[in-house]
Amino acid sequence: MHPSLDVANFSRLPPSLKSLAVAAASGSEKETLVLLEKLLVVPPRHRPLLLPAFHSGLDPARIKKVLTLFDSLGCAASVKSIIAQVEACLGAIGQLGMYNAIPHGAFVDVWENVWSWIQFLDEYQEVLFHDDVLSPAIRYRGFLSLIRFLRSHDAVEAQIDSNLSRWGLLGRAWCHFIDAENEPDAAGLEDVTHFLGIWVRPNHWNSAALEELVRGAGGTREDLASLVVSHIRYFVPRPDCVVTQQTVVHILAIICIIGSEKITGHNNPDRSFQDALSGYGIVPALTTASRALSRSTPEHVKTTLDALLATLAHHISRYPLICLRKSLRAGLLEILFNREHRQIISPFMVDLLEVIFPATVYRSVLVPLQASLLKVRDRDAEVIFCDAALLAQWGCLLEVVESRSRISKDIFGASKVCEDLECANICPKHGLKRCSGCLTANYCSKTCQRNDWRRGEHRQICGTFLSRRKQFRYLASRDQSFLGALIRHEHAIQQKEIKQKQRVFAQTNPCALSCLIFDFTSGICWIELIPLKSVQSSWANDVERATRSDGQLQLHFIKVMDGPQSRMWPFHVHLKGLDVPTVIPDAGSEELDDDGLES
Repeated sequence: MHPSLDVANFSRLPPSLKSLAVAAASGSEKETLVLLEKLLVVPPRHRPLLLPAFHSGLDPARIKKVLTLFDSLGCAASVKSIIAQVEACLGAIGQLGMYNAIPHGAFVDVWENVWSWIQFLDEYQEVLFHDDVLSPAIRYRGFLSLIRFLRSHDAVEAQIDSNLSRWGLLGRAWCHFIDAENEPDAAGLEDVTHFLGIWVRPNHWNSAALEELVRGAGGTREDLASLVVSHIRYFVPRPDCVVTQQTVVHILAIICIIGSEKITGHNNPDRSFQDALSGYGIVPALTTASRALSRSTPEHVKTTLDALLATLAHHISRYPLICLRKSLRAGLLEILFNREHRQIISPFMVDLLEVIFPATVYRSVLVPLQASLLKVRDRDAEVIFCDAALLAQWGCLLEVVESRSRISKDIFGASKVCEDLECANICPKHGLKRCSGCLTANYCSKTCQRNDWRRGEHRQICGTFLSRRKQFRYLASRDQSFLGALIRHEHAIQQKEIKQKQRVFAQTNPCALSCLIFDFTSGICWIELIPLKSVQSSWANDVERATRSDGQLQLHFIKVMDGPQSRMWPFHVHLKGLDVPTVIPDAGSEELDDDGLES
């Protein structure tokens, strides 16, 4: 033990202080509190001599005594007295640190006692402090401040940074600092930001650290996600709020947790945590923060803005169908049209356009994109973008949006074909009814439904349609209807090229059936013709249905981006009359039950 912690140092104190120090070292609550109050007026030369009194009061051996008393008597008065004295000692250690009254060589010994009691008080806080007037936020702020001070010693820093349980403590403190029922504790959140900034690094941050932080935050990834999003919204609540140096520090610390591997250097990001972040609104929060920082001119904003935009792009690209529309509603395009920081915004815009182009095949993205474009239509893109290639790409996007907006307006009055091949009547969409089993097949009457079940192919494919609908339940029926409308549109405008491809296919693949793939993964449509038999086994029922239709049905596929990966959707096209894909109807369509159908 360091010499400065020896109670023999009391002999060098004045008698009045000596008696208080001896009593405090022996565990007296009253004398410890008096001594704590006197620290402010005690001469600086005497303060280091009082350190043994508070260090002795934090003897870890007393924890066993507290547990014994608690087990037999509950939270008795004697327990409360010990805890009050321990808290006074922790506060005194912090004050002595502020007065530079703790020798550097004593830090390791002091830390061992301090950490033992912080762990104990943290673990038993609900039992020990259930009727305490002191708020948990104040208590945890004291814990983190003390840890932050003692960590300034190299040896203590190594001990703290190798202790996994520090994450749990940080998570619980974070919960109390962002209390839904009270105003967030700004000072406590600054300590959280400090530790996130130094601990969330590749050499400290891993799956075990995340699990501990999750436990401290409440036990689930949703709990931690809620803290993260609330943290961002507290420091950047609006896109027009003032951005300070401290704001930048807070945002950068959060990015260390939620950013992509490229930004954070972490391998194998936790997907379930990323999903929880999306569910709690990380994309709108990041969009708002990006708008605020992109409007700020100070140089210190640049690095954080760069990381922030990269993180926003990462989260949007994971689930563009959901996240892109949320970001658009939060003002995503306002960032692109900001004149400041163009050297950072332009690369972000390039990455973003690669996501937006393929996402325009979804009506749920197209509608908010149209609304967002209206808000920036008066901006001079040519002057703001200052890049010919980027400007050309932007112009191409505007053309695609305009074209697909017209298609979107037309689909609600479109006709559809009855699924019964013996009927195949073309009817107004509102005149068709759908099968209540798969919620996919459309019929003009119950007679046609029965006929298709008994003599057609619906008996074999009804279950396939239903399972497919459940698998892609995140895709709204209007999005699926719009995909079908895009096929109709491209089939019409590229009919000449399609016929040419079919002639070539027939020459090289005599007697073979073909299917068309409408590839929208790059934003614009590319059409490919492939043998029907080459379609993967997951579409076997669809292939069999088209094969048995005697040429009345063609199986087409639409290939779209679904996050970072592509996905294919099958559409059956009737050759009688208009080429109308049978797509999943709107939720308001009338349904036909299957009562009386053969099972």
